[in-house]
Amino acid sequence: VQDLSVRFGVKIRDGDRVVSIIHDKQKVEVHTDSGRRYLAKSCIVCTGPWASQLLSKLGFRVPLKPIKIPVYYWQANQFLPHTWIFEDNEKHLWGLPSLEYPGLVKICPHHGPEVNPDERDAVSTEESKQQMIQFIKEKFPGVCAEVKVEESCIYTLSPDWNPIIDTLPSASNIVVGVGFSGTGFKLGPVTGAMLADLAQGVKKRQDVPLLSLDRFGNAHL
Repeated sequence: VQDLSVRFGVKIRDGDRVVSIIHDKQKVEVHTDSGRRYLAKSCIVCTGPWASQLLSKLGFRVPLKPIKIPVYYWQANQFLPHTWIFEDNEKHLWGLPSLEYPGLVKICPHHGPEVNPDERDAVSTEESKQQMIQFIKEKFPGVCAEVKVEESCIYTLSPDWNPIIDTLPSASNIVVGVGFSGTGFKLGPVTGAMLADLAQGVKKRQDVPLLSLDRFGNAHL
């Protein structure tokens, strides 16, 4: 996706933390750690688990919770050829066939502990791993119940697990796309179109209540 963006003229600045956003009705200025200043008519904030911190500097409260999701890959001799989901009163698990690592399938939880996004690796998910091992022993006889590759990511949860795709009240040239709760990449194409419409003024506010910031009440601090 990044490669495709670059081909269409996007410039990616990795590792340059946004420290402030200054705005009025005509423009937005974004200032970063490196001393760079970006000036535009509007901006889109898609800062994942750091969204609450950044938006609080603008005077807005967005009820988001970052959680650490352990991502496990397992050796499989036999497996389902499609995506699957398992839910009961205690667990919400999902899996994918071998798509990323040759011969390894992906089986992961859809839940995890709350974390500071700057200290993700300080929080252990060993208990989750042991639960996954037991689950695989019981449900997937064709999968070796030993983790071959372990990674992690961060979900940024909204209270209802639905994203916020909207402009900020009294700051219509600042658009937010946050709180995707683990579905952000999957919703990328339609999310991009919605964010672009809001940033370019095609729409002033989100008209789908399920995605509106207003559903959480007054966002002003």
